[in-house]
Amino acid sequence: MKQKFDKHFLKQVGFVLVLLALAPFSIEIVLIADVAGIEFAVTFMAVYYRAVFADLVERWWRFKNRFSERLGKLAELVLFQPRSYGLTATASCLIIVLTGSTLVVCSVWLPAMAMSSGFI
Repeated sequence: MKQKFDKHFLKQVGFVLVLLALAPFSIEIVLIADVAGIEFAVTFMAVYYRAVFADLVERWWRFKNRFSERLGKLAELVLFQPRSYGLTATASCLIIVLTGSTLVVCSVWLPAMAMSSGFI
């Protein structure tokens, strides 16, 4: 028997894959799928996890804003200004070539970055 890959069949396969992915975490979804049907279970799951999804989206936006804020602060450091960046990058590459260790480079430049930030 040849299986046709129409829209309905692909939707059913997608629902089954979602349920299989969530089965270890929420057994009630699997029970609802057994009793009421897979479409109802996926709809129930979407409504049930709407608050969790909204919280994840909120956390993502907060992380994104804080990360861009931190990058802005980092870009204001003296070491990343155009006049001193070339010297800093050249010295870092030279230290990596000579020692082969990024730890040494970090131990040299991180204190300088902290001092130039004005927080210390």
